[in-house]
Amino acid sequence: MWRKTIVSFLLIGTFLGLFIHYQYRAPQRHFCDYRVYYATGKRILQGQDIYTRSKEEITPFKYSPLFALFMAPLAIFSERTSANLFFILSILCIFLIFELSKKLIFFKDLNSNQKFLTYFMVAILNFRFFVYSLVSGQASILMLTLVIFGLYFISKRHELTGSFFISGSVMIKYTSALFLPYFFLKKKYRLLTFIIILILFYCLLPILFIGIERNSLYLNKWLPFISATSFDKISFLDYKNQSLWSMAARVLSKDSPYCIQVAKLSIDTTLLIAAIFCIILYLFIIFPANRKMLMPQLNQFYNCIDYGMLFICIALFNPNAWMHNFVSVFFPYMVIIYYLIMSKFKDKAIVFLVLISFILCSWGSESLVGNKLQDLFESCSVVTLGALFLFSALVKIKFSKNILIKKKL
Repeated sequence: MWRKTIVSFLLIGTFLGLFIHYQYRAPQRHFCDYRVYYATGKRILQGQDIYTRSKEEITPFKYSPLFALFMAPLAIFSERTSANLFFILSILCIFLIFELSKKLIFFKDLNSNQKFLTYFMVAILNFRFFVYSLVSGQASILMLTLVIFGLYFISKRHELTGSFFISGSVMIKYTSALFLPYFFLKKKYRLLTFIIILILFYCLLPILFIGIERNSLYLNKWLPFISATSFDKISFLDYKNQSLWSMAARVLSKDSPYCIQVAKLSIDTTLLIAAIFCIILYLFIIFPANRKMLMPQLNQFYNCIDYGMLFICIALFNPNAWMHNFVSVFFPYMVIIYYLIMSKFKDKAIVFLVLISFILCSWGSESLVGNKLQDLFESCSVVTLGALFLFSALVKIKFSKNILIKKKL
């Protein structure tokens, strides 16, 4: 009982502290990325073009017309009130992803001490990305919640319900569509059909509120606008961009101004190399483990390993992988921590890989090393490397025996 009380106080204290911090910092920073959503909600209420930058200082809106419509009710309030409501929604989503991920990953229940340790370690490992997403007012946590909801229902054989959530996540951030080739290659054709139909349905749904003509205008501009504002040389060379594409551009491109440049290739050649590397990573996901050697109860856990690798790729494959995108590493961290607890931390290689991943992903934050060192570390793609170490840990778990063979669960 006392442990639950302490945990409750810690959670309340942490999120209350974050909320107070948000009240102080967000207005000074003009509510960061959230003002893009807010301004778009205002524009859709006024019948304006949501894919035109009204102000150069506001980041372009790259999301679907449906997400813009979702923001319309929040745009009725003042910007501060709207941002606070979105912040609270994101906090609630964090609680949901912990609970849903537990239901997905845990093939054997943990005792209270083990469960506390799992939640605590996962929270620490993801703290930087959670905070970054919260204070920047980004929708990454909402997207992550929808995907995990979808995977949970799919695991319960409610494929249509799960498809509603997976399709909804694509309307927020298109990178969650990385799950679609996986479902196809795993011969989940019925599920894939549901998702594609629902994506089309979501694209047409705004017609009920804004009419056919305006929705058609938005849809015709949406994907070209994403391409024009995401796949440009400036974005790839931006040191804050932690995508695989950006790391390749900073290391191999002749246009790179950074000290880590080791070659002088054209940007097209550089991106081709990055694309090949992305394909190699995806092959690790779709290549099956030897499940003949596994107990049936581990099948879902192995699905979660694949999901974890896909979540990492959602961040790494995004051409604009800003820090908030890496909130998706929450799920793979939880998979690995659960594995380590079940194995009593006997797999030292996995412990090492997770530790290196955490150091690279989190120890370079401004609050620990200062602004100049943070910029230097980001220009060296340390978060990208940290995510790759995490991916390597999942690959090792997937293709090794360890507790899955030697330990009776």
